[in-house]
Amino acid sequence: MCRVVVIKVSGWTKKKLFTVGFKGRKRRALLWRKSVYEEWFECAKIAQAQGIKIPDQFGDLSQFDFESWWKHPDYGFELFCEPFMELIHVLDSPPESITDGHLLLDINLNADEDKLIDVVTRLIKKRQGKRVEYVSKALFQPSKVMRNLKRDSLKQRRKAWQHMAGGMKHKDIVVKLGLIPKSIVVDSDLYETFMLSALRKLSRYKRAFNKSLRNIPQGTFP
Repeated sequence: MCRVVVIKVSGWTKKKLFTVGFKGRKRRALLWRKSVYEEWFECAKIAQAQGIKIPDQFGDLSQFDFESWWKHPDYGFELFCEPFMELIHVLDSPPESITDGHLLLDINLNADEDKLIDVVTRLIKKRQGKRVEYVSKALFQPSKVMRNLKRDSLKQRRKAWQHMAGGMKHKDIVVKLGLIPKSIVVDSDLYETFMLSALRKLSRYKRAFNKSLRNIPQGTFP
């Protein structure tokens, strides 16, 4: 038994796409991890509460926590996902023509499965040649690639900013966020050295989060 298969072989990606599905919606992909979008939501929520203009598409964030906003059919995931893309289409008969960037195969399904996968994989790699980076087509996109976005760092910046905005003393914030190792003895010279370093880090956190707040109206983060 043979099947005719059309496979798209150009413009694909070395980047990791995270496929997500919701009931009643087509499965689509995210180019960044969900945790980045969660911090984006929290930052946008703070911005909106501060009277900073955020994109209308985000809605009234005061009415949501992140999970309810993420799953809402008009917000969350829908703002950040890549358009639906059908990678493989099995045909009942050969087409009259195929579009650029596609490869027409006639696969003998009676062959060994592992062998078929190996042959097709090598063929695709050969036809693709030099692979290009996938360019996101999402409506809203983070400003940095995933490898440069660490959730813990983004969350620390936000928490530090929130504590400072709430009037907490900076040294108390350092302790609250655990910026000094617990093994360092309090009131020792070494502790003071670590404290100075941690206080400088807090200043960097504040500047970074303020920059994120300024980026929110532009539709990007951080």
